[in-house]
Formats: sequence, C-alpha cells, structure tokens
Amino acid sequence: QVIGKALKAYGVPYITGLPGHGNWNLLDAFNDAGSDVPVIQVMHEQAAVHVADAHYRVTGQPIAACTSIGPGAANTVMGLANAYCDSTALLLLSGSASTHMRGHGVMQEMDRENVPDFLRVTQSVTKRNFDLSRADHTAFVMHRAFNAMLTGRPGPVHVEVPLDVQVEMTEIDVADLAMRIPVGKPRADAQAVEQAIRLLLKAERPCIVVGGGAITSNASAELRKLVERLGIPVVFTWNGKGSLPEDHPMNAGTVGWPGSLPGNTVASNADVVMSLGCRFTDWSASSWRKGVSFSIPGSRLIQVDIDAREIGKNYPAEVGIVGDVRLVLEDLNAGISAAQASAALSRREGYHGLLRSLWADWNEVQAPRRNHDKIPTTMLRTLRELRKVLPRNGIVTVGSGHPQSST
Repeated sequence: QVIGKALKAYGVPYITGLPGHGNWNLLDAFNDAGSDVPVIQVMHEQAAVHVADAHYRVTGQPIAACTSIGPGAANTVMGLANAYCDSTALLLLSGSASTHMRGHGVMQEMDRENVPDFLRVTQSVTKRNFDLSRADHTAFVMHRAFNAMLTGRPGPVHVEVPLDVQVEMTEIDVADLAMRIPVGKPRADAQAVEQAIRLLLKAERPCIVVGGGAITSNASAELRKLVERLGIPVVFTWNGKGSLPEDHPMNAGTVGWPGSLPGNTVASNADVVMSLGCRFTDWSASSWRKGVSFSIPGSRLIQVDIDAREIGKNYPAEVGIVGDVRLVLEDLNAGISAAQASAALSRREGYHGLLRSLWADWNEVQAPRRNHDKIPTTMLRTLRELRKVLPRNGIVTVGSGHPQSST
C-alpha cells in the first residue's frame, strides 16, 4: 500500500504488468482504497516495460511496470536495456523470495552466486536498483527511485520487493517528492556558453547535430529559434528526429552510415559542429571514419550533454558543456544580440544554397525508388503514398532493418 500511495502521490496514472505468484500482494494493494492505481495487464513482461518506456517518451512522466519473480522478472531485461540505452525513465517493481527463504531456490529464485541474484542481472541496464528488504524503508526507497529517474540523465530504476515485505505492516507516510528532488534543470557554465557563442558566430560552415537528449529536454522551440537566427543547418541521429520539422529549410536530414547525402555532406564538411544530446555512436558517426559523417578533429566540436561522462568520449570537444539542452540553447540565444545574429545569417547565404543543391541531388538519387510502380514495391514508394494521406504532423513508426534505414 505504501508503494501504491507513493505512485499516486508522484503522479503515476497507471501501472503495466502481469500477475504472478511473486507479485500478487502488490497487485492486491494497487486495488485498495488510498493506494489504488489502475493496472493495465499485458501479455508479456517485456511489453510491460516497453509500454512504460513509451509513456515516458510521450509525456515525460515515469510510470511503473510490475512483474513476478524468476522468468517473469527476467523477461523485463530487454525492455530495461532499451530504456537504459535511450535514457528513458521508468520504474520496475518485481517480486522476490521472502527474506527468510533467500538462497533456497524457492519460487524460481536466482540464487547461484549471490543472494538475491536478480539485482545483479538488472544492475547493468538500470540507473539504480534497490533491494527493499524492510517495509519501513519503502518511503525512502520510493523517493530515491523517483529522484534517480527525474534528475540528470533519465534512466530506468528497479526495485525488488520480497514476498514477506510485501505484506509487512508499517505506519510510515509517503515522502513529499518536491522536498526530495532539486528544483529545475542544470544550467551550463557561463564561460562555456560564451566560448560556444564565439565559435558559432565566427563559423563559415556550422552544423548542429541533434540527438535524443534534445527530445528528452523538450528543446525544439529553442533549437528552432537559434537555427533560424543564425542560419545553421541541422542534422539528426534517429533519436533526434522530430526536433526540427522535416520540411524546415535548415533541415539537412539524418547523419551516419544510413544517413542522407545532405546530412553526411554538411556534417563532414562543417568547420564547427555543435552536438545536442548526441552520443556519437558508431551508427551515427559511421564507425568514426573521418570524413564520412564527421571530420573531428578538424571540425571544432561544441558538445552539449546533461551527462558529463559523454563529453569527449568519442570525439575531442573544444568546448564541452554540461547542462540541460533546452536551457543551454536558451542561454545561447540570450547571449547573441540581434545584430550579431543578422550578420552571421547574411554571411551564410551561399552555404544555404549548397544545402538546397544537396537536397536536389538527394531527391534525384531517391526518385527511382520513390516512383517505383512494380511489385514488389519499395519502402520509399510506400512512404511517398503515406505522405499523401497523412497530416503534416503525422507520425510513422517503423521496425528495424530496411524500413528503419529508409526513413
């Protein structure tokens, strides 16, 4: 009940999951008055985590997935790994053997080397995990779990709840979450922002590469403002798509080994690259082959990320900025005067002509597949037909493989 009350107090609208012998008591509590949170039953535990992952991506509010012990809990690992890699926040609540029966192998317990062992399994795919071994620790663990999910770089959190703790009595109250997390998001160092502004204003061929961190930060409005003021083309990793409209004149397309001709050409020939929440993985950096997607060093890198561990990891950064992407863009915009922006924009008219020319060339390359009228059809023809019937802000989701590479 304390867990349910905390979830309600912290804004969780529903829980996803499957009932089993390891979490029945939790699910009962989610039906009790005061701790009642709707439970949406899925057909597989991995799906429960994926639903929670998707909810956070759409709303920015973490929710919980609840599963049983053993295979039921193990089925969540792939979903947790996906959320961890993409930095999305969710809470996994899983059952486990009663504390007095740990190590005996009861109820499909993982107990070979360590007790409990499943926490070791999730350790590498969660931001934090907790063994809730006492009922009177519940309020503390819940506010620590939400603190981890909602601060810094988001990520999934796992709380394992033994069967006897699920039914243990306690009189503790739920903590006020507002008193347990920091106010606002982290802003960047002022000197770092000033260095970035100087590079952006002097650049002849600047480029912004947008990753998933910009989407998580809800930075689209500030990004568009900076791009339009300074006339900087924007390329995207897959997780960054949507942060600037696909038909915006400064949109240079995707970057990386499955990227577009405009995207890779603009990024690889840029004299200054500013990355926003981008990890520069082998996928988006074409396995770091210089001149294919990026030419760093050579290109001078301004790297913006909320996670300091990403700064300089795959490319040397001339200016490394740790902070929330939206707030960094807000500070950049505030630090550039109208006169400075106008001068930079007018100086880049020829650069914008090159971008238009690259798009014309790329459309010519794609035309045979877009206009293909035989069977089997092509993915680009399918997308062309979808564009005719979908609204301008329509969303197309794709699986991996060829459909993913074509979008």
